[in-house]
Amino acid sequence: MTNREIDVLIAQKVFGHNVVHTTWGKNKQYECYTIGEPEYYYTSDDPQGIRMNEVPYYSDDIEAAWTVLDSLKDCVVEVSYDYNNNYWCCCMQGGKVEVYNQTAPRAICEAALKVYNITT
Repeated sequence: MTNREIDVLIAQKVFGHNVVHTTWGKNKQYECYTIGEPEYYYTSDDPQGIRMNEVPYYSDDIEAAWTVLDSLKDCVVEVSYDYNNNYWCCCMQGGKVEVYNQTAPRAICEAALKVYNITT
């Protein structure tokens, strides 16, 4: 599963958002995922428009991933790095959910989805 697919699942399942997939361009070569219908802000630097309500990149951005952890208030969460094996570990629910990944945001997102019984 791609990081972007995980981002969409997080937005839908963890946060309960209605996610809209939009494509545009002559050959539909551009795409984005937004929370609700796309809202654009146009600038001279970006004639395609900046998507104001784009689904955050939860699985790539640690700040966005942290909002996922904040939303799981009833979960005990531990995020740690294993220097010997070069991976991140995210444990939830007293070790019942354990995920290992090369990046912390991806480990956090996969663990959160497992809490909702969604495997990636």
